[in-house]
Amino acid sequence: MTQVKLSKPLKKDEAKLREVKPVVCLSKLMESTFHDIHDASVREAYVEAELVNGLAHQIRIIRQQRGWSQKDFAKKLGTTQTTVSRLEDPSYGRYSIRSLLSVSKVFDVALFVRYLPFSKFVPSVWDTSPENFEAAPYAEEISSIEFFDEREDSFYCKALIGNRGANCYTEVDFSSINNSLDVVMALDACTVLTETPVFEFKYLDE
Repeated sequence: MTQVKLSKPLKKDEAKLREVKPVVCLSKLMESTFHDIHDASVREAYVEAELVNGLAHQIRIIRQQRGWSQKDFAKKLGTTQTTVSRLEDPSYGRYSIRSLLSVSKVFDVALFVRYLPFSKFVPSVWDTSPENFEAAPYAEEISSIEFFDEREDSFYCKALIGNRGANCYTEVDFSSINNSLDVVMALDACTVLTETPVFEFKYLDE
């Protein structure tokens, strides 16, 4: 495996690196959405709509992924088919943490709830393709997971990225590249490391 090992920044660049403000790079396709939610009331409605629609959509998709009918799911959940129908209805919107935890237990998946800045929220709800809502049960995915030693198989880099029109300081963890945004940042960082001598680096072959 080819790996890059990065040393400390060159002395002449240290002060400059400290002065540059971090920026977030998002797809140009998301620009209009950010402009549209400039008003606070619009942002509030946007978050609620995305959350409610996403939950209803995902519950239905995971149920179908399991090959269950609404009646099957209701029996496993210990409720009625009418209740399941409401859970899968975007116009319902009356979810509680307790009910969502009950659903996650039946699906054997995790429930993840966290407050986010809009720069992370918008990309997280951008891809609405069905496969993006599927979630394998723990018992199924555990057999396909491989673990690695981060000290040996990963590295991170800090670099000045100036190929977006302005100098911006970013940090990329190559061990956690799991979406398109991370890949873009990683490619930008590689470009800078190739063209700009901000870091001393060398390749190591294992």
